[in-house]
Amino acid sequence: MVALKRPALVALMLLVASSALLADARESYRQGLEAYERQDYQEAARLFTRAIAEDPEASGLLSGALLRRYTPHLYLGLSLAQLGLCREAVRALDESERQGKVRDRELESLRSARNRCQRLVEDVEAAAGTAAEISDGAAAVAYELARLETLPVLRSVWRSGNPSFAERKEEAAALLTEARNRIEAGQQALDRNLVEEGASLARQATERYESLTADAEAARDRLQSRVRARLEELGGLADQTEQEARFVRSRFGPLPREIAEVVEVTEASIEVARRADEGTSLALIDQLENELRASLRRLRGAVQAPPEELMDAAAALFRGDYARVEELLSERQYRDGRAAEQACLLLAAARYGSLRAEGATDEDQASGVREVLDRCTTPPSRVELPARYFAPELRALWSSLRSAESTTAPE
Repeated sequence: MVALKRPALVALMLLVASSALLADARESYRQGLEAYERQDYQEAARLFTRAIAEDPEASGLLSGALLRRYTPHLYLGLSLAQLGLCREAVRALDESERQGKVRDRELESLRSARNRCQRLVEDVEAAAGTAAEISDGAAAVAYELARLETLPVLRSVWRSGNPSFAERKEEAAALLTEARNRIEAGQQALDRNLVEEGASLARQATERYESLTADAEAARDRLQSRVRARLEELGGLADQTEQEARFVRSRFGPLPREIAEVVEVTEASIEVARRADEGTSLALIDQLENELRASLRRLRGAVQAPPEELMDAAAALFRGDYARVEELLSERQYRDGRAAEQACLLLAAARYGSLRAEGATDEDQASGVREVLDRCTTPPSRVELPARYFAPELRALWSSLRSAESTTAPE
């Protein structure tokens, strides 16, 4: 037995392996041709693919009874074309023609199949392009609808109604998603019918989006008109409340702490209400109006009208009927501190006017006023006398008495 050197041994092993692979490729190819003849194109494509994996290059006539050239790419392309997998078929047929082992009759079949596939691809791609344009148009309307959805004026009504705007949008979105899926699937499978089904669904989605957008715009316009009307009402209420708050500040002298707090809260409510604009929802306008009305009620409750006898006493004072003031107020006791202060002030002013009318001296006038104040349960030490209603002499006397009171007050 002859001993082989290592390089020769390796070469021999590769040759044996190559021969085995070649035999496997030829067997797969033979079985593939049988499957092709019986029109089992799925099996044929599988076997030709396996043959190509084992030996991708075409060759001349095969030995044995087969009497066929080894052209696996040709028959793979023809099988794929029968299956409608035209993109893959064109690639396989192009490769077969490049290898140059196809006979004239087979070359005619190759080119015929390739032309059919190319026309199918072009036809489906054109249909898919049209369908994509319809789908993009639906998406553009959907984008406009999404912008409307973000408007504060529509937020409160977006999920109301049956069906609601939200439900109608979800239905349109589902249609558009299904349309895109069918278009893509039809494009992949080169199924024009599937692509056209997707285009039809995209048209339906567009119609639904357009109808919904029109309804949402109408609702927006209607609600914005109501918002403008409500803003006018809110502005009028704010003006009224501001006027009453300003009156309280200007007419009631130094405000007692509890009234001052109510006025401050009222003014804060007015400021918040004035910041409302056409982007404010109706629900928020309702809330602002309720808060403003509540503030106005608190303001009016805190600054109640004086008791009727105080009003009568003030009227008697200003017409010079000092005895009537004494008659109305000298025996009255008030639990409300401000009413007690006002009664004390009216009595002191009446005593001053009476003494002055009698021609009493300044000292007697001051003594008389001081006597009234000493009898008051709540002297009006914090009250300034408005110049509009009280004589300068009384105001000067009043100021001096208050100064004396503050210097003699216990520590």
